[in-house]
Amino acid sequence: KYLPECIDYASKISRKISYIDLASDDQNKAKATELGAQVVDLDSLPSALQTEWVLFINPEERAVVSSARKLQKIMRNKQAQGYGVYTNSIKARHLLENYQWIMKLDQFKNTENVAYVPKIEPRLVQKSLAETCLRALASNNSEEISWLCGRIAEGIAIEPIPKEAPDKEESAQDHDIRCLKGELTYDVTPAEDMVELSEMYTGFRILHKGQVDGYMQGARQGFGNLKMYIPMLEFLCKEGYFNEAKDLFEQWIEHRPDDKEDYNTQLIGGMIYANLLEFDRAIEWFKRINEKSKSALACANLGKLYLIKGEKEVAVDYLKRSEDMQGDIFLKRRILSVIDNNDWRSLKLSLCMIVRDEEAQIGKALESVKDIVDEIVVVDTGSSDKTREIVREYGGKVFETEWKDDFSKAKNFALEKATGDYILFMDADEFIDTRDKFALALFKKLLPIKKNIAFGIKVEPAKESKGLSMSYLDMLLKKEEGDYQTRLIPKRLEIKFQGKVFEGLNESLTNAAIQAQRNDLFKITHSMEAREWRDNRKMPAALKAFDSIHDPLKLLEGGILFLRLGDLDRAYPWLIKAKEINPELSAKVGALYSKQNKPEMAKEILAGALKQFPDSSELILSMAEVYYKEENYNDVINILANRIETIEKNLELEDAVRAVYYHGMASLETGNLGDGIEYLAFAHEKDPANILYKIAGIYAFSKVDQWEEALQAVAQIAEEEEINIPYKVNDFVDVGKIFMEMNRHFTSKGKIEEANLCRKILEDIIKNKISGNDDIERMSELIEATGS
Repeated sequence: KYLPECIDYASKISRKISYIDLASDDQNKAKATELGAQVVDLDSLPSALQTEWVLFINPEERAVVSSARKLQKIMRNKQAQGYGVYTNSIKARHLLENYQWIMKLDQFKNTENVAYVPKIEPRLVQKSLAETCLRALASNNSEEISWLCGRIAEGIAIEPIPKEAPDKEESAQDHDIRCLKGELTYDVTPAEDMVELSEMYTGFRILHKGQVDGYMQGARQGFGNLKMYIPMLEFLCKEGYFNEAKDLFEQWIEHRPDDKEDYNTQLIGGMIYANLLEFDRAIEWFKRINEKSKSALACANLGKLYLIKGEKEVAVDYLKRSEDMQGDIFLKRRILSVIDNNDWRSLKLSLCMIVRDEEAQIGKALESVKDIVDEIVVVDTGSSDKTREIVREYGGKVFETEWKDDFSKAKNFALEKATGDYILFMDADEFIDTRDKFALALFKKLLPIKKNIAFGIKVEPAKESKGLSMSYLDMLLKKEEGDYQTRLIPKRLEIKFQGKVFEGLNESLTNAAIQAQRNDLFKITHSMEAREWRDNRKMPAALKAFDSIHDPLKLLEGGILFLRLGDLDRAYPWLIKAKEINPELSAKVGALYSKQNKPEMAKEILAGALKQFPDSSELILSMAEVYYKEENYNDVINILANRIETIEKNLELEDAVRAVYYHGMASLETGNLGDGIEYLAFAHEKDPANILYKIAGIYAFSKVDQWEEALQAVAQIAEEEEINIPYKVNDFVDVGKIFMEMNRHFTSKGKIEEANLCRKILEDIIKNKISGNDDIERMSELIEATGS
């Protein structure tokens, strides 16, 4: 019944549609084939699939894409094997009692035959997991693949195909019942009962820290069930709130002891305690899983835990037991390849830092590693606060030295004082996130005995700190894959930092024949608080070192330092001196200079980059934008000529449409009205919600004297933007008043491009349409009265 509509929606997402036959009759297969789907049986599924990703939907469901860009982005994540998808599932009324927050209530007895329950299900997976996922979904037993729901798919949802129903006025009771079904959502007030919560209700997966106390009260009363608590605890763990997860977990199992026997309860308990570095308690929970049946995941985690505790033989035994089972085979074999030999020993790890006046930050940094590293070495370059006292409270060794505007000298001094086999370097405003502590503790046990490898560690800004600095600059310079820096190095005499500022180890590592590798097991988190203060403190050393720096990456780092401080003039010589900068970054820097009304600097930066990367779509678009803002319309057309199609292939839709818009506007301004209208119509078609492109269409109408169409478009924009236009249009003075009002509206909203376009239209009206003395006088009075 629903198959045609289901396939129709699917065809809007992908041309590769498979109808997987489980137990249907030939009529359904024939219908699917008629509708253009490939009919496949379950056993031949792996060979039949032709795409890297697979989305599963039932025939009575439809997939709805809210953001194609977000969906494409998550599917480019090579580390993800699958995602949970928001799914409104249809449930029979008699099953709804299993989804209640307080089991004793019968709040669903007045519902109709079915209700929609919002859940998160593992529906979007890599091809390699497709068969496993489908079998689990088909048998209503997705426990084995529930871990896929740890990542939520953005930009897509699955919902039932709506049934046709006659329109009728909805009563208050009907409205409330729809809310209980999950068809409507609203914010629950403190006075309301949480009566609609299902076993995988989305609210449990978007829990915030402040809500934990409320659920804790329910746990103390024995309310709820494990299908509700597991998603809550998974979410708290995902966000790094392990202490809160521990408190809720312990209240829950104390008052609902029967739930201790469930596999998922034991698994989440083990994970909570492991991440809190409470290894014995974690081992207890993972062993409970193995008491019932052997689990690859439990054995693997037991192996890791015993390894961290230093019990190598037990660790090897558990890892070998899990090796032939499901799970992360690669990681288990990697661990065994390191430790399962007579030469292995646990190496000593030292933390080294150089600091000055860091009392506000350093405690968090040291707290994050105190139970993992074997030694803390801090070089203080002249603190006048309590930095040294705080370090000593954590058992750290403090060495004082005079600051000489030389970062390498201070770090090499720290290297001399450290006694570990390996050295981890961190800044005082960095820390190891709670989600990475277990991984660091494990990685410490895998450090190579030969001390012949240095490791690049990913450094990421803290989630709560991402909005602290120059938001526009951070948006421009954001790096998709994060920033890997060589931070974990072997202690060897020949390894030294070089460079007074923007110091590095590359030359030293090369000379010592030390291999550099990326580590993806854990990351360093950068709080970014007081970043401007730190950048200002680094600036004198950078200025002194400028003439001696020739490395393009270090020059780029210097340029970015001054950009962060808002000093574009000082950043400029660093950026010009730097060569072979990645074209995407050059394009962003050029756009920044253009936005800050420094077009000549922008053009020189972009021109230099275009010499190296003449086919870069990012650079071409950025240069076109500079030319457009300068009103060099012929240059806009020349640089974009014959390149629009390539730009569409290489860039995100938003940027590609921007190029089309520039080409269209430049064509209008140079008198090529046909091309201008065609390009602007295409821009509006590709991004119909963009107000700028709508106004550009009005500008095109004005150029060809199609004022009736222009005013129709104005009425639509006025309604959308809530612009009050209380007067009738009798002549072009009234039309001018409209665009004067629109200019004022968009200026007040900070939409400068939109405001400028409205002003362009107004100027054209004044120049070409206002001619009689009375009209000229009325318009002059209007301009004088409004200050336009």
